[in-house]
Amino acid sequence: MRLRLPFAPAFLAALAVLSAAAPAGAQSDVRVPDWMAYVEGGTYLQGSPDAEAGRSFDEGPRREVNLSAFLLAKREVTFDEYDEYCAASGKSRPDDKGWGRWSRPVINVTWRDAVEYCNWRSRKDGLAPAYALNGDTVTCDWTAEGYRLPTEAEWEYAARGGKRTRGFPYPGGSDPEALAWFSLNAGNRTHPAGGKAANELGLFDMAGNVWEWCWDWYAGYPAGKASEPRGPEGAALKVVRGGGYFNVASNLRPAKRWFVDPAHKFDYLGFRLARSLPRR
Repeated sequence: MRLRLPFAPAFLAALAVLSAAAPAGAQSDVRVPDWMAYVEGGTYLQGSPDAEAGRSFDEGPRREVNLSAFLLAKREVTFDEYDEYCAASGKSRPDDKGWGRWSRPVINVTWRDAVEYCNWRSRKDGLAPAYALNGDTVTCDWTAEGYRLPTEAEWEYAARGGKRTRGFPYPGGSDPEALAWFSLNAGNRTHPAGGKAANELGLFDMAGNVWEWCWDWYAGYPAGKASEPRGPEGAALKVVRGGGYFNVASNLRPAKRWFVDPAHKFDYLGFRLARSLPRR
């Protein structure tokens, strides 16, 4: 069976959607925009083993997680992309700290800013928005075709390379300087997205440059297997993943977690887009 995503004609023209084969072993293939990667569904062990160097207490207990296929942007949302949204919506542009805008990952955006961008970008590209906003409450329609933030489990699975994983200690390799902007090479600032090596799925900056907002509220992992985990119903802090330009190498590991108040914004924190796939 061939699965085709419901892209609008304007979306096809604007984003030059290409026909891309799914990874080996997939049941079907999909039409994927060239700026996104297809992440084949599968099962993996979330978290880190007790003996992993740099491990923190909240990376366990390890648990088996099953995920459906999804799409994930190859790069973090850039200032170019976010500034277009600000111009269209009348929002103030976030501060770039004097480092430059253009292809650098956008920074100084709250979790709510990221969610609102997802909905705007969905409408711009002719897709049904994934988020419903009612005051301070945000709910996600996981069947919607529009853009959304990845769940924490999706983010880690993709960072590890999904079904294409080669078991590297960092997303895409064993040498952090080749694949990440971090404390030893970043000069204490962000850099243009996609400037380092990609991981097995063609994803850039899954380690370093900026931390990335995820959907989930932050909490410890429940014991036992999980299918499509999306975090607790509510808490005080949101999960961020990936490490930033100022972090040491141990914070670049796929299992590394951190947490941030969703109302706060920082010069080390941005986001990337995900999309659900229709189930057939």
